Amino acid sequence: MTVNPMPTANPAAWRNALKEGRAALFAAYLARPRAQALLAGLTHLTDSVLRDIWRAHDLPEHAALVAVGGYGRGEMYPHSDVDVLILLDDSLANPELIRFEPLIGLFWDVGLPIGHSVRNLSECLAESAGDVTIQTNLLEARHLAGDSALFQRLCARLAAQMNPADFYQAKALEQKARHGRHADVALLLEPNLKESPGGLRDIQTLFWVYRASQAQRPRPAANEHRHSPRDLARAGLLRESEARALATDHALLAHLRIRLHLATNRREDRLLFEFQERIAAAMGIAADGPPQGGDCSPSGGSEPMRARGPSLAADGPPQGGDCSPSGGSEPMRARGSSLATSGPRRASERLMQRYYRAARRISLINNLVLGELRNRLQAPPAPRPLSEQSDFNVVGNLLDGDEDLFARNPAALLETFLVLAREPTLVGCTPRLLRALWRSGRMIDAGFRRDPGNHARFLELLREPRGVSTALRLMHQLGILGRYIPLFGRITGQMQHDQFHIYPVDEHTLMVLRNLRRLSLNEFAHEFPLAHRLISACERPDLLYLAALFHDIAKGRGGDHSALGAVDARRFCLAQGLSRIEAEQVAWLVAEHLSLSRTAQKQDLSDPEVIRAFAERCGNLKRLTGLYLLTLCDIRGTSPKVWNAWKDKLTRELYLATRQALEGGAPQIDSVEEKKEQARVQLRLYGYPPGAEEALWRRLDDIYFLRQDARDIAWQTRRLLPLLAHQNLIVRARLAPVGEGVEVMVFAPDEEALFARICGFFARIGYTILAARIHTTHDGHALDSFYAIDPEHPQVAYRDFLSYIEHELAADLATKPPLGPPSKGRLSRRLKAFPLEPEINLAASENRKDYVLTFTAGDRPGLLAEVARILTEHGASVLTARINTLGQRAEDVFVLAGEALEQSAKRLALEKTLLETLKVA
Repeated sequence: MTVNPMPTANPAAWRNALKEGRAALFAAYLARPRAQALLAGLTHLTDSVLRDIWRAHDLPEHAALVAVGGYGRGEMYPHSDVDVLILLDDSLANPELIRFEPLIGLFWDVGLPIGHSVRNLSECLAESAGDVTIQTNLLEARHLAGDSALFQRLCARLAAQMNPADFYQAKALEQKARHGRHADVALLLEPNLKESPGGLRDIQTLFWVYRASQAQRPRPAANEHRHSPRDLARAGLLRESEARALATDHALLAHLRIRLHLATNRREDRLLFEFQERIAAAMGIAADGPPQGGDCSPSGGSEPMRARGPSLAADGPPQGGDCSPSGGSEPMRARGSSLATSGPRRASERLMQRYYRAARRISLINNLVLGELRNRLQAPPAPRPLSEQSDFNVVGNLLDGDEDLFARNPAALLETFLVLAREPTLVGCTPRLLRALWRSGRMIDAGFRRDPGNHARFLELLREPRGVSTALRLMHQLGILGRYIPLFGRITGQMQHDQFHIYPVDEHTLMVLRNLRRLSLNEFAHEFPLAHRLISACERPDLLYLAALFHDIAKGRGGDHSALGAVDARRFCLAQGLSRIEAEQVAWLVAEHLSLSRTAQKQDLSDPEVIRAFAERCGNLKRLTGLYLLTLCDIRGTSPKVWNAWKDKLTRELYLATRQALEGGAPQIDSVEEKKEQARVQLRLYGYPPGAEEALWRRLDDIYFLRQDARDIAWQTRRLLPLLAHQNLIVRARLAPVGEGVEVMVFAPDEEALFARICGFFARIGYTILAARIHTTHDGHALDSFYAIDPEHPQVAYRDFLSYIEHELAADLATKPPLGPPSKGRLSRRLKAFPLEPEINLAASENRKDYVLTFTAGDRPGLLAEVARILTEHGASVLTARINTLGQRAEDVFVLAGEALEQSAKRLALEKTLLETLKVA
């Protein structure tokens, strides 16, 4: 578009020209989104204002105004900084510098977010030589106004002192460090469009290194020095199809960043939760339908990238076929199975899938181009044959092969990954072999997948003692895994806004596989000793790896993803030539992969019937062991914050109890007398004489002893005995015997509001309750135990703080202040953006004597205290509580009693009140 002529020496007019020009450019973009047109228009508008201001001032003759950084590159986003260099000739004296001060102030006055530096020529050269960031900024320098000859001298001197090999090394190290900083788990949910792996900075790095390699050549004329993917293709660094793919992905990131700046009205590069849905809608991406095709172009609506990009099946990275999971008419969450079902995807999930796929391809192209440039700047070692019979060569510590290798010998495609796993000295592939692998994805068709030789090679890879996880991740990056297992290609980049997964489905799956492999390594045996022993004794760990690959493969289709995935796993295993018994083992693990965690966290593990039923469900020790290992690695693969010592304890207890039941024919739950005898041994060690505990224990029923560990019984008894004679209310706290957090024991006269008061206290001090054990003595006292943790500082629990809990909680229970609604804590931004629809079920238990309340809702500080208060107000007493928090998702189970629950109208009122409370405001 045409920008109005600039006014002269009038700050208000300049300010208005900028404001009106930007508004016109934004309106033009929204009417017809063209990213490059907007970036170029904003650059031209800013150029015009800066040049006019420069010319309106009396400045030294031998000075120049130079655009640097992104502005120098000509990529001005709506809220980008305007980075400029005021370049001075070495002959200028210091007194003349004062003439530039009004200029810089005026830049700010007219509304430009200026980032400026003032340096003479010698300073520029010296600082560039010692700082790669300054060197990079000057690499993109563009003359705006002033002494053009001085600017050309700067460019010539910079080119003369450029060492391309050193520059490459510095940028490679810088990129590695940046990837490490921005690989934080939170950035998987809210990626930084510039800095995250596969972001805009990775694209810019390619052009920086390429430009440095061309530094000795004549500099292009002004405004013609911007590089494009086509330049990399003309230089032989990319093929035409790869350049088109890079251009497509670059355009998507540019559109996303523009939309993000416009939505936030500030410089913001993280794709924040609260803007993902809005940006998806603006780009014409709707819910309830998966993206079509495997490309990453920002299609839909009025977006300009309607051309679907290069034919990825021919020359680009294969995407594993159509991205669209088959639709279904299942509800989004079925009651009682919310973790097993999934429904239509949000528009934001479809948007993020496009982003993740584009980022993955950009990362691959980044590796290819930087590898090619490295070989041009630093001659690689001479290739040597891998072996006499092999088609592969070794170049340094990289595997190499010619570009026609896979056309001549398709079997070598999967053989490549076997070689990488078997050769410990190899750390990867040469750019030539990577490109050959990438392009050869088109060879993986139905015939390739039916070839018994390929079946054998794939299964051999899974059975290798090392390198399996790394090889599968490389196969995934190249798109080969999604081609060989097309269903895996469909889940690539598929986000899960369920409040506890932080990875896309494909990344989560590879994390689970990595966790399984980690269990088998001796150097990590101390992390999970039992699991390490079990997987080391496992005869067929490859079946576990197959279950890991398929356990979430049906996500996004609607319906029960466990059941659908089991069908897929069985079909794949049989097609690969596994026996029916082996295929059934894998399919069973996929179908049941949620059952162990649900049982451990939602049912009473002290109940022999629970253990007996779960043992019957597993059927044999092989299935149970595989399920335990898969469950451990699955939960740990959702988020680093979901797994904790309490979940470890529960899953391990369920595994051990069920194993005893399977081996002995009946659950081997310790009897009451056995528990008592074990606790007596502990008490004697502390000097308590025989019989000292009997008076207290006679007040407790058998259920108490069945539900407690002997060590916990001994600790509670030790803390109560000295005080029972003269205290009716006792609170004692200690560091949790397992993992982080604290354990708090409360002995007090039982009353309806007791549980609610205790929950309210923990909510006020910012602690999350992990578990609660509720007991009532024969004489009407409550003996309750709570395991709680500070989610922000899980390992901080000082002795003084334990004393604080004991004193303050006891005082709170003694004074009995009115309950009142607890203050609602702040919701996380993720929960605000993607609220979780609560689910409640209240029904009579099997014994018909009490009621079981289960609910699923978005977790927030004070949630449990709110629920406890409502239960009290509705006349429901808590008999037991199973608290289960998965990230920002609460899945709790309460066993309740109370006459009010026997009336259906009052139960309905309780459910209605709870539902309103659990909804995210």
